[in-house]
Amino acid sequence: MWGDFHKSQRDVETLPGTAGRIENIVSDTWYSTSNPTTTNQEQYGIAKEEYAGIRASLDALKTEVQALEAKLDSKNIPYTPNHSNWKEE
Repeated sequence: MWGDFHKSQRDVETLPGTAGRIENIVSDTWYSTSNPTTTNQEQYGIAKEEYAGIRASLDALKTEVQALEAKLDSKNIPYTPNHSNWKEE
């Protein structure tokens, strides 16, 4: 969401991340009373498309984690503190 930090630290030109684009839009329009600029509107459109891809990846990851939790629950394996089957030793 924040771009490629490691490349940008080594003077390699990188594109801004989704969160960086939104942060720039907020910064540009914070004290402005006019409408957002065309550039800001374009950046918002790009960020919206990028976020859709990020969200799909996160949803897939969430599904995988839930499947793993269900498998651990079925075997009664405590995997995190404060979970229903967690036991202090």
